[in-house]
Amino acid sequence: MKRKFNDDFYCRTVEEWENESVPSRVIADQISWSVRLLPVVLLIGGFVGQARWGLWLCIIAVAYVFVVLFSFLEELNENIRFVRHQNRAFRVAVRETFEGFAKYNDPIRHVTVFDTLATLHGHWEDPR
Repeated sequence: MKRKFNDDFYCRTVEEWENESVPSRVIADQISWSVRLLPVVLLIGGFVGQARWGLWLCIIAVAYVFVVLFSFLEELNENIRFVRHQNRAFRVAVRETFEGFAKYNDPIRHVTVFDTLATLHGHWEDPR
């Protein structure tokens, strides 16, 4: 069942997020920020650096620091979104588990803690 807050980007396990999504996204973010800052580097280099290659290297080094900083901030933002998504998925799983076991509030059926934890674990491993 697809919920309104789930999308394919954030609906992954932690292992998939850390091993697949983050490394490819970090490289893409660095390239993206490099392209975004390229006109600024060329403009500042044209006015300040002109024909002095030492100043050009300093400008490029400063631009690289900004690329790394902006990429880090974007990564931090995406990680916060992922954690928020996981928390939301877990809250929904707990709510569904409670509703499911509320039907069996019968002393004859003996729903155990293991049954509850197994259901929550299933939702945690696959938060879809």
